[in-house]
Amino acid sequence: MRTLDLSYNKAGGKGASGFGRGLSQNQALRRLDLSDNALWGDAAASIGSGLAVNAALEELILDRNSVGDYGDCSYGSGIGLRSVGLTEASH
Repeated sequence: MRTLDLSYNKAGGKGASGFGRGLSQNQALRRLDLSDNALWGDAAASIGSGLAVNAALEELILDRNSVGDYGDCSYGSGIGLRSVGLTEASH
């Protein structure tokens, strides 16, 4: 599997922890869409930790989440990451 769309699941912080663990172990996925999953705050750190060791993921889509500036820094640590979508959630 090269593309995984988990958008619109409202996974929240607990889901982000699982996403981070999955990213740290998966070396096949190239595109991951986590749009509109209620990810904010510490979710950025969880996902960023997984990205720090993932050399395969090229595109991460986080539209309609509220990860803010912290997320921008955390997601930038992905080894092979070329594109991060961060359109903010409307409040």
